Amino acid sequence: MRTPFTMHTTLQRALRPLRWLPPLCLALTAVACAENVEVGEAKPDDGEAAEEPQTSGDEQDPDDGIEEPDAPVDEPDAPVDEPDATSEEPEAVDCSEADAAARAPYDAWQEIENDFGVLAGKTLSGYIEGGPDLSLVIATDHSATLTVGAAAPAPQKNQSYLCDNGFEDEHVACEVAASHPPVQGGSYPVHGAALEDSRLKMPVQPFSPWDAWCALQDPYEQEQPDRCFFTTSSGAGFSTSLESCSLDDEQVDCGWLALVQSGICSCTSTECFAAMAGEGELIDARLNETEDTLTGSFLGATVYLFVDEE
Repeated sequence: MRTPFTMHTTLQRALRPLRWLPPLCLALTAVACAENVEVGEAKPDDGEAAEEPQTSGDEQDPDDGIEEPDAPVDEPDAPVDEPDATSEEPEAVDCSEADAAARAPYDAWQEIENDFGVLAGKTLSGYIEGGPDLSLVIATDHSATLTVGAAAPAPQKNQSYLCDNGFEDEHVACEVAASHPPVQGGSYPVHGAALEDSRLKMPVQPFSPWDAWCALQDPYEQEQPDRCFFTTSSGAGFSTSLESCSLDDEQVDCGWLALVQSGICSCTSTECFAAMAGEGELIDARLNETEDTLTGSFLGATVYLFVDEE
């Protein structure tokens, strides 16, 4: 039987080679795992699916690699002041009352009747001493028209009218014509004439020959304290010369420009017509005993009118 000493010695010798096993094993393990070990993480066991990290809706997915913007937050819309329905368009103005007032003198003039007595149904021809020839045509219903010289052709909208009075400057010619009746070529409708005790009093409205011309023009509202005042003048800038005339840098007929600025027309919001100058200018003449000649005055000049033979 071996002694205890012998057994202990033999056992020590047998275990001696195993002293370096743990360090060696650790060294080999470190070498084998050096490329895959990450600090703070444990490598999952083989056969187990790696647990994916849980992400919330506000966190970025690490696999995307692209930062996504935060979802827009719905905010209440700020109140927007909407313009009134009439802010883009001028306020509608009812001009019917002003229109009626503007037209009233013209309508009243047209309704005045004549009383030519024994001259009804006759035509009289004559002249103004030192001036133009005259023709007075009286219908059987006592309506009448006084024409100066040869009647002018029908007017045109953008052209001068009844300005043939010898002036080279057409703008001046129309200014003179509008302010100095009777105008050559003009036809004057007669209203309010009366023959009484062989004396004829016949009012003549100085602007009445332009009635048809005025009807062709456009009405323009003027800058007034009150709305609804209209004339034929647009109020645009203009220039005149002997060679040409312009309105807002657009060349226009010089005579037409003078007439639209002369005040010979009155207008409503929809139409224009001859302006009324009070009771008008008066032809005051006396009929002779044979009832075939009228002799009188008109604007300081002597007038002669003779009954045409039938």
